[in-house]
This record gives sequence, C-alpha cells and structure tokens, in this order.
Amino acid sequence: DFFEENHIAFIKPKEFDFIFSEDIPLKKALWLEDENVELKPYDKNDPEKISLGSLLYRGNLTNHKKAIKINHMHQRVLIAGNNGVGKTTFIIDQLGQINSKKHNVGFIYVNTVKPDQDIFFKTGKIIDLSLKWNSPDCHVPYYTQNGNIYDTARYIIAQLGLKNFFESNLVEVLDFFIKEHGSLPKSIEVLLFNLVKFIEADTELDNKTKYRRISYLKTQIAKITRDKHIVKNLELTDTPPKWFSVLMAGGGIFLDLSECKSRDAQRLFLCALFNFLKVSLPQTNNL
Repeated sequence: DFFEENHIAFIKPKEFDFIFSEDIPLKKALWLEDENVELKPYDKNDPEKISLGSLLYRGNLTNHKKAIKINHMHQRVLIAGNNGVGKTTFIIDQLGQINSKKHNVGFIYVNTVKPDQDIFFKTGKIIDLSLKWNSPDCHVPYYTQNGNIYDTARYIIAQLGLKNFFESNLVEVLDFFIKEHGSLPKSIEVLLFNLVKFIEADTELDNKTKYRRISYLKTQIAKITRDKHIVKNLELTDTPPKWFSVLMAGGGIFLDLSECKSRDAQRLFLCALFNFLKVSLPQTNNL
C-alpha cells in the first residue's frame, strides 16, 4: 500500500547520533568570480548618502569608501559583533553623519544592557535628551488615541506570554472601556485586572479551565509588574510624552533601559514604544 510504504517517520533526538568525527573532509570554500560590491566614488558632501567606512574585500582592507543611501539604512544595515569590537563607535559615527545631513530627522537609541553608555553619545554631541528607566520622563502610553485596539491587545498579550484566546478577551475589554467610558484605564495594571474579571464572569468556561487561565494570567501580571517603574512608565496621559517633541524637532534621544532588570518589562515597554511611534509618526520609507 502506497501510504503504508511512504508514511512519514519522525526521528526522535535520542535516536540520532550527533557525534561527528573531526576527520570528516570538508569541501574547500569557493571564491566567487564577482562580489556584489559597488566601487563607485563616494562624495562626502552627497546629502543622500553616508559612508560605512573602508571596504573589506576578500579579507583585505582597501582604500575604497563604501557608501549607502540614508533612506536604505533600515533595510540593509545590520550592526553585530562581539563585545569591544566597536559597534557603539560605529553607530555613533553613522548617527553623526545622518545628523549633519538630515537636520530634521530625529532618532531614539535604546540601550538595554550596558549602563552609562550615554557618555559616548554625549561626547559625540549627537543626543539632545537622555532618559533613564527611573526618570519621570521615561514614559510612553500603552495605548495611543486613534490607535488600533487589536494591535494593542496583540503586543500586550504576546509580551505577557499568553495564548491567543487571551488576545480576543482583551480586545473585548478594551472595546468595552472605549464604548462605555470613552477612554481606557490610566494604568495598564488596572486594565489587566479587568481582564481577570472578564474571564471570571465568562459563563461559557468550565470551572477548571477558568481557574487555570485566571491563575496563569495573575502569575504573568505579577511577573511583569514586579518592576516598580513599568506601570508608571506606561500610564495613559492627555498629552504625548515630552520626549516626542524633541524627536519631531530632529533631536537625538538616548533611552537607557539598563536599570530595568526585568527583561519582560523591557520588552513590554519597547512594544508600547514601537506601537506609539507607528501610530504617531507619518508612514514613510524616506528620511
């Protein structure tokens, strides 16, 4: 029978030998006849391009300067490397070039690990505002007026580590507050405990399922709000955050989240930030 002879067999990890001999011959890497590198002359006065530095060609440093259009940076530039190789210095150089050629373009640099990194940016004179995690101005609303409640529910539930059915529940809670009260709770913690009440009142769930969902939800809420600043930093306000006017004026902002020891709280705050910028900034691919 065809299906019996060709059935899919799943191999478990314990059934596979992951030990490879060190003597296994490997094929020599092939040199490409051409490399996708553009060697056009770079004019440092070109207002639409910035230099990425000297070109490394087949392992050798050359005198050719590699440039990229500023509007292409978000699609084509990845900066990665080990500690101490100069990633921060490189970023500061890139931002400095953009700052000198696009005076109306602001930026936010988010630091999540190393403390006191803002000193390098201050030395480079490219930041206008430095925000610490425990600063009153380190603030972004968890929901933005004219925002999408589905997007809001999606990022909150995702960062709480909850399953999709919680997302539809939270959408209903958000929709209820907007229709009945004209606004959402000021505190995201209050919003989440209203989600708990919503599940408690769900008559379609059996007691065992309801208890399990509520217990897990409360555990995740406690895990996120363990950081004492996250609830305050995500409060809803009647006006945009103070830093937003600096950004819109073409200023540089250093956002230091290194003092936030909860990775979950960091991620929730950053998702709220990206959601806010998505709603508040004009949609364009050009700087």
